[in-house]
Amino acid sequence: MSRHFRSICILLVILATCRPQPILFAAEISAEVTYVAWRTLYLNAGYVHGVAAGASGLLYHESTLLGELTVAAVAESTCVATISGDSIIARPGDTVVLLLDSQAPVGAPAAPLSDEIRKTETTADRTMRLRNSRRRFTGRASIQTDIYQDKTSTEITPGAALRSTISRVITNDSQFTLKYRGRRRANSEGNEWQHRLYEAGLSLESPRQQWRASIGRIQAGSVAGIGYLDGAYGESGIGKGLAVGAFGGAQAEADLALNDFSATKAGLLITHRGNKSSEYRSQVTVAAAGEYVNGNISREFIYQQCTLGLGSAFSLYESSDFNINRGWRRAAEGSPLSLANMLANVRYSPVQLISISAGYDGRARYHEWETRETPDSLFDDAIRHGLRIGGELVFLHGSRLSAQQSYRSDPTTNSFYPSGSYALSTNALLHGTVGAALRFSTFSNQYSTGEMRSLSATWSPLRNAELRAEYGETQYDYRLTAYRSEADWIRASADFTFRSGTYLSLQSERNSSATAASLRTFIELGHRFR
Repeated sequence: MSRHFRSICILLVILATCRPQPILFAAEISAEVTYVAWRTLYLNAGYVHGVAAGASGLLYHESTLLGELTVAAVAESTCVATISGDSIIARPGDTVVLLLDSQAPVGAPAAPLSDEIRKTETTADRTMRLRNSRRRFTGRASIQTDIYQDKTSTEITPGAALRSTISRVITNDSQFTLKYRGRRRANSEGNEWQHRLYEAGLSLESPRQQWRASIGRIQAGSVAGIGYLDGAYGESGIGKGLAVGAFGGAQAEADLALNDFSATKAGLLITHRGNKSSEYRSQVTVAAAGEYVNGNISREFIYQQCTLGLGSAFSLYESSDFNINRGWRRAAEGSPLSLANMLANVRYSPVQLISISAGYDGRARYHEWETRETPDSLFDDAIRHGLRIGGELVFLHGSRLSAQQSYRSDPTTNSFYPSGSYALSTNALLHGTVGAALRFSTFSNQYSTGEMRSLSATWSPLRNAELRAEYGETQYDYRLTAYRSEADWIRASADFTFRSGTYLSLQSERNSSATAASLRTFIELGHRFR
């Protein structure tokens, strides 16, 4: 660690003393990824921040947009989300921008007005009531430009994005959701637009008759592990918190050019929701599902998911799926039933300023239709285990000290490789207008080890403006070649939001090492609809 970097870290610790006044923009909050288990992410935001199950968000690594995600389960100050694409790689410390529903949730219709209220209702009150009963368009639309430069070339990638929700499309309890992103990419034949459609679906609900349904490019309701599909989902209550449902459709591919509808999904489910009080929330779902390619079995499995929240003191998320092996799968796997994936995360807060968390994830490589002929010698079918434990301490009027340590197994050598992340942050400098964070992380696997350290600062000179700067260093050691790679980066960004809902985002990042240097600039101009 350089002397300059060490001096800045010491200054950060000394300055963390004042009371925070965080600035949040309407209808959106920013959360951080605290743990990653394949396509499942754990975030440090919950229903006290306005997050609800089914909420959507954007996943960023540094300033790069990785893709979309959907919240599957919510506790008081944490939530679990699933990534919409299999090719997306998330990391602890990545940023998630969650889009909150600024209107009353679907399924909670307004109570009829009494005669006394109608008599005293003013013209302005009546205008507002009628306006709220009409269709409402929320979300945001933007145009973007991504500029990448190195010593040999410059690449400019323009793009556009739209995330919108139209409520009360057919009835008061219906809405249409659309999430799209397009980019013009260069290839061997020139430039062409890449269109990615993450979600486009109509949902309806009847709270009195206790049913709900969705059609289009959707997520299969209570079965978050199924992912997105082009099809339909339906669920009907049968009393005492129980509901049964079914879903079916084609495997959804975000890139519209890749959609061939040859891969399909279908299944049945039963779920129980328990909300005895604001302090007690639970949901248990069991589903039988199948994935098929051109009518051939690719995978059939039983999926179960459980969430439990006891106020702010305790939260639990657990899910697992077991493969049902019949036909060609029985011969490939060697057993009629096998564990495919298991995830668990528990969080306990003995007092308001201290929280402790622990997690486990284990997953197996299993044969699917495309890999049915892969030899076992080239196919790792052993379960890969990951254990994690962490804690967070809040002190000095909002300063936070957090630490997480994890261990992941390597089935080829029966070894465990440790990784860790540690952070000290505050938004309490200069009466809440300045925030700072110091982060350090390590990782190791069979082939390499590495560490990353960074220092960031934010400044909000105005209510609707925020400036950020970050400096970081990385170091990688490759076990096989005894080679060390070192690099550093400097990142700066500015976000401005205007009264009309228009916003401007500017980001620039410079990466440099002993052999290469690059500069990336991202510009986004958009409008938030409220």
